Amino acid sequence: MTVRIGWDEYEVALLIDACNRIRDNKIDKAECVHKLSNLLRQRAKANGINIDEVFRNENGIALQMTKMEYLLTDGKKGLPGASKLYIEMAKMSKLNSDEFEKILILAKEQIGYKEAMNNMNTREKFIQWLSSNPISKYSSNTIVNALDEGSEYCCSRSLSKVSFWDMNNKNEFITVASKLLGMKIYRLMHKKTAIVLDKAVPLYKKFLQQSEKRSGIKIPDVEISTEGSGDNVEAKDNQSSDSKYSQIYQKLYYISKVYDDPNGMTLEKIMSMLGNGTDEELVISILNDVSWATKLADDIYSFGKNANSVLREQVQPYKIEEKDIVTDGQFFDFLYNYEKMAEASCRSYVSAIRTAEEYAKNHNYASHMIYDCGFEDASTLIRELMGDNEFLEFNAKQHNRFRAAFKKYLKMGGQLPAKERKCIVFLLRKQGHESENR
Repeated sequence: MTVRIGWDEYEVALLIDACNRIRDNKIDKAECVHKLSNLLRQRAKANGINIDEVFRNENGIALQMTKMEYLLTDGKKGLPGASKLYIEMAKMSKLNSDEFEKILILAKEQIGYKEAMNNMNTREKFIQWLSSNPISKYSSNTIVNALDEGSEYCCSRSLSKVSFWDMNNKNEFITVASKLLGMKIYRLMHKKTAIVLDKAVPLYKKFLQQSEKRSGIKIPDVEISTEGSGDNVEAKDNQSSDSKYSQIYQKLYYISKVYDDPNGMTLEKIMSMLGNGTDEELVISILNDVSWATKLADDIYSFGKNANSVLREQVQPYKIEEKDIVTDGQFFDFLYNYEKMAEASCRSYVSAIRTAEEYAKNHNYASHMIYDCGFEDASTLIRELMGDNEFLEFNAKQHNRFRAAFKKYLKMGGQLPAKERKCIVFLLRKQGHESENR
């Protein structure tokens, strides 16, 4: 179960500052959301907080900005629903600006604001470089967003301690990128991003190479081929430890493609295939880290299980409490990993919930949120929608896609009081029978 970590006064101060900068046209909103998300995630990590992909992500930041905007504009813009702390901090920023400024300065000091902003300049320079080196297949925004997502994944899975934009040289970047593009689980779960990264990685490497030449730094080259599937990694320069990793990784990945006996292979046999002089500790480290190798026993590894089956075997049952905040990402995760639905079906169900939220918003429901709110509040809205005749007609025209999505959403929780759960299920079944009789 995901633990929700509330905002503190320093985070809220940074949020208010970001809203003010957007309102004063000092920064583009999308860029500001991206930067603030990165800064808050960096701050949490620096404070020793274990975070997941949802924590202070860009979707969440954008939502919190709408709540803060509502307070800062006295309800003229944005959305209601701000917390008590938000209200207090917004009031302070208006009536006691000196005290607010003190908190804001401390907040910026905590995250190394200037240093973090300087690090972001690498991303901005790359965007400028792309504009001078246009790629016909993908836009600059698509390329950069793919690198953002790949970087976030690497940091969250401990493949790297820093983001792509904070890496000091191209070899450091290529080593991490080679690991990422060779992971079947990543390519399975992030198909579209992985395809873009096949093109984005060589581009960013070229950008880093040119940056190193301008600075007069000479670093031995490490190559990575990301054409096609993105699985072929070729390393050069045997003197480099990064290159050494890439070479062994490539050989092991080739072995995994050819020798897929589910009963496994001994480490001794694997080492014999790699050749004399291969670093056994490094081999073990790679085998324990990658998704396409499974340790069956001491010194025995199998390449027989595909990433999908390994991933799903490790899934733990869901448990959502009534007050828990549920995101669209969590719902997708539940559908794919726990319900074992096809990826396309998962996306369809997640989209259906979003459409239902849009319907509630356009029809002036008191609450229109199912994602990013408490499970209890979300289930209340679902019950109201399933009692709305106009919505039922809309659902029938959509071939009951909302009813199906709602049932899965409620199943994900399974923690509602029995009486309320029975009521909702009754409405869903009743609506289904009515649709069949039409």
